[in-house]
Amino acid sequence: MTALVVLVKAPLENWKKFLSMHSSLLALSPDAVIWGGFSNDYNVINMILSFAASIIVMAVFLALLIGIMVPVGQLVGFYLDLSGNAIRAYSVNLVGSVAGLWTLAVLSFLWLPPVYWFGLSFLLILILQPSPRVALTGLVLFGVSLVFLRDAHTDKEQTYWSPYQKLQVEPLGDQMYNIYTNNTGYMTISDLTPQVLARYPKVAQIQNSYDTPFLFALNRGRVLILGAGAGNDAAAALRNGAERVDAVEIDPVIQYLGNSLHPERPYEASKVQITIQDARAFLSQTKEKYDIILFALLDSHTQFSSLSNMRIDNYVYTEEALRKARQLLTPHGILILKFHVIPPWTWMGQRFYNMLENIFSRKPIVFFVPQLGPMLSATVFIESNDPGLWIRAASSDLATLVAKNPPFFPLHAEGGPPPTTDDWPYIISSRPVRSVRVSNCFVNPSHHNRPFGASDS
Repeated sequence: MTALVVLVKAPLENWKKFLSMHSSLLALSPDAVIWGGFSNDYNVINMILSFAASIIVMAVFLALLIGIMVPVGQLVGFYLDLSGNAIRAYSVNLVGSVAGLWTLAVLSFLWLPPVYWFGLSFLLILILQPSPRVALTGLVLFGVSLVFLRDAHTDKEQTYWSPYQKLQVEPLGDQMYNIYTNNTGYMTISDLTPQVLARYPKVAQIQNSYDTPFLFALNRGRVLILGAGAGNDAAAALRNGAERVDAVEIDPVIQYLGNSLHPERPYEASKVQITIQDARAFLSQTKEKYDIILFALLDSHTQFSSLSNMRIDNYVYTEEALRKARQLLTPHGILILKFHVIPPWTWMGQRFYNMLENIFSRKPIVFFVPQLGPMLSATVFIESNDPGLWIRAASSDLATLVAKNPPFFPLHAEGGPPPTTDDWPYIISSRPVRSVRVSNCFVNPSHHNRPFGASDS
């Protein structure tokens, strides 16, 4: 276990860079990477050598993980053999497994960092083998682990461990902050009030992805924000006249950071109702009607490697979810969907465009909002049950805004990937695969049946 900690946390810059690219290097193709890729000068020889090194490192990782489990497994087998009642002994073993899962859940619920996870692990080892030699060895190895578990960024940035991820806060000055998720830039906390923007005339002239979508709304009374984050969208809703804002965020620590740090204090406003819940669950349960429903850059690509489909925003960007959102709109209400669509992954924009057109039977209004200071760029999709949306969008100012800021993808569905559904909710997969059987578990998106191709994610 100590060797695994040392391998992951060795304080060497080149080693950290190598680990950050590890999953990409194993893919042996820049096409497999979402939100990044290989540098242009990355030649074939270096790619192959890095691929070979990644295989060796992965083999060491797996060997260490297996090595951690072997002695524990031997103990379990030893005591099961000693038992006179195999059913009772195995039942106790299952109870222990469930207790372990709940222990991990409690540690996550309390926002405790890895030091506590490993500390508890070493404590359990000492309890299982209470000999002086094992105790001394355990304490020494635990001390080594603590040294390596210390994060080099902790001195400069506040680090939090939520039930979902590691979050780091970096002050930018002028009450603005960057929030990093698992060491990757994720979101910002910014003050976009007219008083602050007046100090930055060049920035004030640029449309931002928070206020601009509200220009298309006829009514702004009741707003639902899915993926409310640290509060930028809630603050924008209040600035634009919202009378009631339902802000839904799944991560309690992100909401806590917004409540503590956002200079506009949107989460303290009486008009804002905060709900810590999964976005799809909220859509399924609410009975309210909304003038604006906003999918607010709801993206969890930093949860795992960039190659993984295991994301907490699965089932949010599916046809069923968007149809449910449409049902919750008032007669003149609008649906706003924001996503970071940049080349070469423009097919994601076509996917959203195709889905919204199929659901609303009208082509969505789409425009691109460039990066504003530390805030990421966003492609904005707007739909409505109300034909008046397109009449308003044809007004001179809004029409100019849309015309001057086209997205990076063609405004048609031809050549784009199929829509995501609850049977296949993986938004970053360019194409779904056919049914695959793995150890008696079935993945069976029955509405698609085609061979798995080389370009599939």
